[in-house]
Amino acid sequence: MEINKTTKCNSLKEAVSQVYGKDVAIEKKQTVHGGDANDAYKLFLSNGEALFLKVNTISNADFFRAEAEGIDAIRATHAIRVPQIHAIGTDNGYSFLLMEYIDRAGATVSFARRSVVRELYVG
Repeated sequence: MEINKTTKCNSLKEAVSQVYGKDVAIEKKQTVHGGDANDAYKLFLSNGEALFLKVNTISNADFFRAEAEGIDAIRATHAIRVPQIHAIGTDNGYSFLLMEYIDRAGATVSFARRSVVRELYVG
């Protein structure tokens, strides 16, 4: 998805509805790592799906637009797998970036090593 197609929403509820429809709701959120300077959550939805949510202050909303643009630029290279961006927006005094949740539980050290070696030597 190109950034000009990324949905800008006025609430997290609106973002989830635009991705999955009005009948799907957030049932639970779990704090996770991976947000860097942001709070990060795995959202569990009523349809069984999961999403990754990054949250920051409303004054940092432009950072999420820039991050979405950067992720889309990386996707365009087809070099590595990156999450699909679903929406950016603001809600009750905070800004958010909503994206595909990629489960890293199956990643192994050997996979990580292969990725680093490929990046360093294949480049």
